[in-house]
Amino acid sequence: YTHTLGEVLEENNVSGIYGVDTRSLMKIIRDSSNIKGLICDINKPVEECLDILNNYQEDENLVKKVSSKKVWFSRTPNPVYNVAVLDLGAKINLIKRLNAKGCNVISFPYNTTKEEIMKYKPNGLFISSGPGNPLYLDSVVEVIKSFIGVIPIFGVGLGHQLVGRAYGVKTLKLACGHHGCNYPVRNVKTGKVDITVQNHVYTLDKDSLMNSELKVTHENVLTNEVEGVADLSKNVMSIQFDPVVPIDENSEDSFQMFLELMKKCEGRKNA
Repeated sequence: YTHTLGEVLEENNVSGIYGVDTRSLMKIIRDSSNIKGLICDINKPVEECLDILNNYQEDENLVKKVSSKKVWFSRTPNPVYNVAVLDLGAKINLIKRLNAKGCNVISFPYNTTKEEIMKYKPNGLFISSGPGNPLYLDSVVEVIKSFIGVIPIFGVGLGHQLVGRAYGVKTLKLACGHHGCNYPVRNVKTGKVDITVQNHVYTLDKDSLMNSELKVTHENVLTNEVEGVADLSKNVMSIQFDPVVPIDENSEDSFQMFLELMKKCEGRKNA
């Protein structure tokens, strides 16, 4: 028994379109700065479609939908550090990377307070990537502020943007978001370029960054946008892209840098 493509889509409640120049459609979306779009039945009146589009409102808190609802653990043999992960939609492979570096992970829902996190005595705080507009997460920004200078902080993706906000840096919406696996990012200190994976439409405002304690550590080779920042005096670092998996001994390992910050703090405590 065989199915047509249309039957398979219908059975799985998946929308499909045909007879459309998708390359032309892509250019319209790209040049119009993330405009609203609607896929609908050909018989639906245009006025009704426009009414749906005009009344559509973006969900202000997408993180709430994807964050874990309770504290959970991911342990590793012979752990060196305990890392608290503020889950904004954390990818499991990043949790595994922390485990592989000798870190026990305690993952917390996005709206967990500092007091609750500190009960587990973490050596560092990892702010995960996730969906949505960083302007809608003021409570997370306040939690990050409360941890600055207390334990090392490492933010990735949305976590990077929220670290910036915690330092008073503004965020901007890109006219054309970054979605793919071929974005060249330069380490400002070493000049080395890594090809990175990115999936975001917001970025830190470089002008307002200049008035903060954060320093640019990484920049986009093609667009000169901010891709990484740090305040090493307070053991804070963040990157916009997915942490690079080291290809060789000369490739940057962001997780190793985070471990070095925790090691430095442990050395100060034991001194």
